[in-house]
Amino acid sequence: MGLALTGFTIFSCIMQSQGAPEQEIPANPRARLCVTVYVFNSVRIPARDLINAEMLAARIFEKAGIRIAWKAGLTTHDVDTPPMGENWNPADLQIRIRKGSTVRGAGVTSVAMGFILTMEKNDAVVLFDEIKNRAAMMNVDPTVPLGVTMAHEMGHLLLQSATHSLTGVMKPRWLAKDLVAAERGSLTFSREEGRSLQNGIMQRAAAQTR
Repeated sequence: MGLALTGFTIFSCIMQSQGAPEQEIPANPRARLCVTVYVFNSVRIPARDLINAEMLAARIFEKAGIRIAWKAGLTTHDVDTPPMGENWNPADLQIRIRKGSTVRGAGVTSVAMGFILTMEKNDAVVLFDEIKNRAAMMNVDPTVPLGVTMAHEMGHLLLQSATHSLTGVMKPRWLAKDLVAAERGSLTFSREEGRSLQNGIMQRAAAQTR
């Protein structure tokens, strides 16, 4: 699932740096639903940068009434390895931060910044070297497109769909103004996407109680 952008190819992810404390995001009183995200920071992005990207992604989801519970400090060199030392919940998401050189081939293009590894296992990969390259081309802080890309790919996993929208987080192409909007907190999911995200999370939770 690769998407050519004007400036970015969208594929997103989620992350918290190795050894960093879990970041507290100011709670939105409407954000009653929660999703747990496991982060595999194989490229060892600095803690401050990773936390900034996480906070941006979390704010996007809070506007849709969803809280993100990040699992910090998880790393792996094997994209197929599940979280260790935890009782794995199939409703949780997995984000794997990797270099493009480690995953090229198998349909991953040279301009992709990430991809869905498997919808069934809620697993996505983000290619941080490509994000940095594109950020440099657009003269932006890479933590901004990193956070937006994470939110975008999380959206695909939670919606269980490769569909894109004309506006907002799930656009197939981002311009510089979209990244500025993300920094200002005005880049969001559409109202319909927000409802679908919430319904999907509730269905996942209900399935776990059966």
